[in-house]
Amino acid sequence: VALDLHAVAQRAAGGVGLASDQFRPAVEPGRFRPRPPCFRHTNHSFPTVLPRTHLHHAPQHHRAVRDGSVTSTPPHPVQRLTHCAMHPFRTPEKLATIDLHSGRRHSYAQMHARVAGLAGHMLSLGIAQGDRVGLLAMNSSDFLDAMFACWRIGAVCTTLNFRLTAHELAFMVKDSGCKLVFHDRDLASVVAPLQDMTSVDHWIEMDASGKRGAFEAAIAGATPIWKQVPQLESDLCMIMYSSGTTGTPKGVMFNHGQFFFINAGSMGMAGASAQMVGLVALPLFHIGGLVAYTTITLGAGGTVVIERSFDAGRLLDTFDSAELGVTHFLGVPAMFNAMQAHPRFATTDFSRMITTACGAESVPEALLRTWYDRGVVIREGYGMTETCAACL
Repeated sequence: VALDLHAVAQRAAGGVGLASDQFRPAVEPGRFRPRPPCFRHTNHSFPTVLPRTHLHHAPQHHRAVRDGSVTSTPPHPVQRLTHCAMHPFRTPEKLATIDLHSGRRHSYAQMHARVAGLAGHMLSLGIAQGDRVGLLAMNSSDFLDAMFACWRIGAVCTTLNFRLTAHELAFMVKDSGCKLVFHDRDLASVVAPLQDMTSVDHWIEMDASGKRGAFEAAIAGATPIWKQVPQLESDLCMIMYSSGTTGTPKGVMFNHGQFFFINAGSMGMAGASAQMVGLVALPLFHIGGLVAYTTITLGAGGTVVIERSFDAGRLLDTFDSAELGVTHFLGVPAMFNAMQAHPRFATTDFSRMITTACGAESVPEALLRTWYDRGVVIREGYGMTETCAACL
């Protein structure tokens, strides 16, 4: 995500960026496309994170995974600005985020400044490039500020499921090697025992109401970091734990290139633009909520509307609001079922919707028809954490 998505068009045209012959498909049309790898992360072994060029040279890439060697094609440096650093110069006053819980509205310029301050504070704590930073919080604009601040200094954001017990979270914190954890004040009951079970150097409390506290003080009191630390597209930027078929959860490892290509590849299909308004009600610690429609919206220069948690009636009110103007949404069948069972479903105005997507499990035909009758065409998607949200 530490890339200017405008470069997609340049690359496709053979312009600035990669040489045009490097923009060719990974495999010939009609041929099987190898599945991207997922890596098991432990604190004791750091498997090779391969360069972006594996998308163009799949056979060599798979040989490198088997024998542990590094591909001969060098990785490409990340030389472009992060989303929240790019748009302040193009549309500084454009709303980047609307946090419905706290009522806060941050423009791209304001978000850029908040990320800069938080990045500076992390550096003052000794957090360096490659260090793991935990993020244990419910949905808020602060969540995105912390994530982008990690990426600005090259730290690895480790998202943590707030629905888990302290014992379950302790494994993830230890396994990833977190040196700092941002945590939600509303999760104090799980954070207190988690602190006793782990040896994390620093803990920073986040207040979802946006009132002054440790998180806001960190932003205000630091020397801001306005420029991104030089990184490669192949550099690790996130660890997200996913349930394994056996044993403990598996840490799925993402690099910047993966986020760049899932966003770029989704934009045309989703009808993304700077005018889009993406609504996120899925948890941001989950790859589905984080990508669709959050990073995709920020990449396009649109506005992300953030629900702290799911409530059927409240979400219908959000769709109905002409002032918010929501155009894009991803949910799971249970969310759509709850909304269609709500009394206000029949009168909610969905006319502004451009893309409505559903995933995580098979979508019943009856559900699709119910929403179709209300003028909403639901697109069914398929993906997994390991593929950075979407395959189809």
